Amino acid sequence: MDVIARGIRTGLPLGDCLKVVASESPEPIRGEFTTLVHDTMLGVPMDVAARRLAERIPMPETSFFATVLGTQSRAGGSLSEALGNLSGVLRDRKQLRGRIKAVSSEAVASAGIIGTMPVIVAGLVWLASPDYVELMFNTFTGQAVLAASAVWMAIGVAVMRRMINFEY
Repeated sequence: MDVIARGIRTGLPLGDCLKVVASESPEPIRGEFTTLVHDTMLGVPMDVAARRLAERIPMPETSFFATVLGTQSRAGGSLSEALGNLSGVLRDRKQLRGRIKAVSSEAVASAGIIGTMPVIVAGLVWLASPDYVELMFNTFTGQAVLAASAVWMAIGVAVMRRMINFEY
């Protein structure tokens, strides 16, 4: 988006800016923008070609790009400003995704520690004094406490998983 916006600001036509992106970008961007350029060279209107791009690549970013080009072709206005704003929005979205991933990774690590701690502590107590822990396995009350603890741990793990899974 930045390359296109800067090119338009310097006076290049949109088609030339798209050719620059198609020639200088890495794959798979190169191939998709090459298809976009070929479509426009065959006479397909820019907004239709951009919509086709958004259909081939079903991502919010390509939909935003198609929307900006479609709106600009119908309503007019400064395309470089619109693409510059879109570029800023996309950059902010990527940054937010990174923050969400970092926070969720921290939460996953915390959940793993919280989930394994009771098992580790029970194992260490069993190593230190096996007679103390054997009561949990040999008596009905101990077995009931273990079963209830397992159920509550499973519920806690399920709740933590639901809290950690972010859709971004």
